[in-house]
Amino acid sequence: MKRAMVALAAAVLAAPPVAGQDEVLSKDLQAKSEAEAERQARRDLDALLQEFSGYNVGNRKLFQGDVWFWTDPRASDARGLCERDLLQIFYQPTNARSNNASEFSVQARGIGAERYYSFLEEPTSETLDRMYGDNPSSTDTTDRKCRSQRGEEWLGWFTAESPIAAVQGYLALLAARDALDAGLVTLDGCDSDQAEDIAKCRAWFDDAVKPEAISKIERNNWPEGQQVFRIDSGMNWITIEMKQPALQPTPENVKSLKVEAYIVIT
Repeated sequence: MKRAMVALAAAVLAAPPVAGQDEVLSKDLQAKSEAEAERQARRDLDALLQEFSGYNVGNRKLFQGDVWFWTDPRASDARGLCERDLLQIFYQPTNARSNNASEFSVQARGIGAERYYSFLEEPTSETLDRMYGDNPSSTDTTDRKCRSQRGEEWLGWFTAESPIAAVQGYLALLAARDALDAGLVTLDGCDSDQAEDIAKCRAWFDDAVKPEAISKIERNNWPEGQQVFRIDSGMNWITIEMKQPALQPTPENVKSLKVEAYIVIT
């Protein structure tokens, strides 16, 4: 556990400074003794972790499972795209047979960390171009705008492998919508070819295009050469297959589009 926490703290140090975090010269960090370096990393980790879920989570009478911290939102490498990190602490019962809350004991058994993204503004083709330019997109002004989204709110935040995958995935959604409107592709996954079912399918897709509905963007390059985006949005999985890999998703490059509704059991 100690090694995992120190490794996580070192990784978090690579993030831009946030409000309340002290700036430290790189040479001073490298000059610290092992004990001093660990104390510094733990202080920085504590400064980054802001929003705590608390232990009153879930609907279990006896607590077990995970709790989490959010870091403050900050600007990413893409214009108009914020990012923040979720750190989870996982607990397991040590005497699961007990039904008495005063005797039910748990122990922290692991941690996990994942990055989340949220759009301040809808990305465009220029967003990707800027990411490959000389001028970084992260600015103090954008950091302040992103920090205004601080809080325990999950809506509008989604996971992706990187800022570019996040932007490409959403642009692929927009390209698929335009391809659908232009009659370049059909919408697969509907219950039937009846007008009523097709209209219901299209309504699901239109809801999924809204940035606040997205919870996950996956970008996959299949061995056969296809580029495929899988997007979890609005209680639907949207699968977009492109004709060929490209930096900028376009309607003409969309090969197929499929919507799959799923049911969440709570």
